[in-house]
Amino acid sequence: MFASVLKKKESSGTLLSFKNNRNQKVDNTGLEVVKAYIDNPASYYFFKVNDDWLAINNQHRESLNLLQHHLYIKKSGVRIGKLAGRDLIPDHELALSTIVNKDAVLQTELSYDDAILYLRRENLNIDTDKKAGV
Repeated sequence: MFASVLKKKESSGTLLSFKNNRNQKVDNTGLEVVKAYIDNPASYYFFKVNDDWLAINNQHRESLNLLQHHLYIKKSGVRIGKLAGRDLIPDHELALSTIVNKDAVLQTELSYDDAILYLRRENLNIDTDKKAGV
């Protein structure tokens, strides 16, 4: 977790713990779809910001709630993606994170030549019989 803060010269009192009501209420069906993409989902706290699903480690949940009460949080957690119907549209952050469930997403090894074609935005022929995602 990374935070950049400023320190007051005088004390403004003590910080109280509270329940955060700023995060959107999550529905269980959407939550189950999102959890399928995460390795060890019991270790993470899932929440929505606008249409995006995000996850942070459970040990940072109370800190996030406390900081949200007193500060504007520009970004927190790993952006997992957006739900479109019953499917998740994974975000680029999820693909680069270490929390992705590698059994839930398709992966393929590329040769050097195929990687160059991909970077040039040319067509790749990849054989797969599976649907992308879960």
